[in-house]
Amino acid sequence: MPDENLCKSRARRVRDLASRADPFTRKRLLALADRYEAAVAGPPDAAPHAVVTATTSEDAQRNHFTDGVKPT
Repeated sequence: MPDENLCKSRARRVRDLASRADPFTRKRLLALADRYEAAVAGPPDAAPHAVVTATTSEDAQRNHFTDGVKPT
């Protein structure tokens, strides 16, 4: 992650520049400031993954099927 103080400082400066820019440039500068702030916040949380661990081959076989019973 980039240095937090640097990203916050650049986001403030870019927002200040955007306040004095034409509409097209303002939109792009504000998007850039958002990216700097997102870098400080870090990546969004990922969806949790199901973790299945098996300690024996029997457990592995049972976990392979959703109801614990082999289909016939």
